[in-house]
This record gives sequence, C-alpha cells and structure tokens, in this order.
Amino acid sequence: MYLARSSVKGRGLAIAGIVTGVLGLLSTVALLLALLLPALGQARQGARQAARTVESGAQMRQIVGVMLADAEVPPADANLESRYSLPAEMWISPSAEGAARSYLRIVPEAGAAADPQAPVLVENPSGVEARSLNVVHADGSVALRSREEVAELLKAAGPRVRQSDGTAWTPDD
Repeated sequence: MYLARSSVKGRGLAIAGIVTGVLGLLSTVALLLALLLPALGQARQGARQAARTVESGAQMRQIVGVMLADAEVPPADANLESRYSLPAEMWISPSAEGAARSYLRIVPEAGAAADPQAPVLVENPSGVEARSLNVVHADGSVALRSREEVAELLKAAGPRVRQSDGTAWTPDD
C-alpha cells in the first residue's frame, strides 16, 4: 500500500520489507522441507522393507504348502529345488541382498511326533538384512522373529538345518 502512494517518502523501505518478507517465507519453507524429507525417506524405506517381509512370508508359505502337499516327508538331503520344480526366484527372499538362496529348511527330528508349531522354513540370517526374519511352521503359519531368536533356533536345530539344495548349512553360509 505504501508503494501505491507515489507522494509518500520511504519507497525503498517498503520494497525492503516486501523482499525480507518473501525471503523469510522461502527460508521457512526450505527449513521445513529439510526437516521433513529425511523422515519421509525413512518412512518410505520402512514401508519397502515391510512389503518385502510380507512378500517373503508369502513365498515361504507357498513353498511349505507344496512340501505339505507331498505325500511323503522329503529326506534331509533332498534337493527341494529339483524335487518341487519351483522357479529359482522362489528360493530367494525379496529381503535378501544378492541372488543367494535365502531360505533354510529345518528337518524334523527322526521319530518325533508331528508338531504343528515346529519351524520348518526360516529366512537365512546370513543373507537377509532385515531386523526381523520370517519363520514358517509346520501348520503353514508365518511368524516374524528377531534375528537373535532365529539364530538360537538354528543353533538348537544344529545339523538338521539344510539349504534348499539339500546341503548342510553352517552359520558362515
């Protein structure tokens, strides 16, 4: 309004006020963006990881479903990949880094009664970078477990832990 009056002195101060107001507004927007963008990036990354975890659980449930549909329990050294003719990408977790096999089979103990809550397939903690790993039980249910819980589970199973190609698994794999 001060600029509209041509006879009034102080035109330079009016222009300076407008410029500083616009600069203040722009700097406030820039500051808010600088604070919000990293948080949005982390949220997006978390959502991607959650989606990969769900997809991995679904893949594992499909593998166990195929195994349960088989009339006989495959022997410990059975190559599940060739036995069930599933696509190669089914054996790789979406949460895995690289193209290595990501799932480990826990062979039931010989002569043990069938326990529906016994873990039969787990994500390999060596190949999956997620904080929580999928575990599929004999009844087909999927549960998320911490890396520490999965490590203890694999340690307790010892030599009964096999890779999908039937070879024994060691923690270095």
